[in-house]
Amino acid sequence: RTQRALAELEIEGIPTTRELAIDIWRAVDLGLELGIYAYDAYILEGAKSSGFPLLALDGPIRRNAKKLGLSLVELDL
Repeated sequence: RTQRALAELEIEGIPTTRELAIDIWRAVDLGLELGIYAYDAYILEGAKSSGFPLLALDGPIRRNAKKLGLSLVELDL
């Protein structure tokens, strides 16, 4: 199911793999601001700085993405 969902995203023109340069200090600041784990802050900062939509199945990271006004990809799994 997951492979099919990722393939569908690629068909729709949404890249599912890409290397990004992420400012670690902005991620740390974001983590402190939101009171979240550094890993989650790093993922959110990547989406925020790149402008790419975020594919996340985790509830807390999705809620914080919405707080930040980030685009989310919704999957029906």
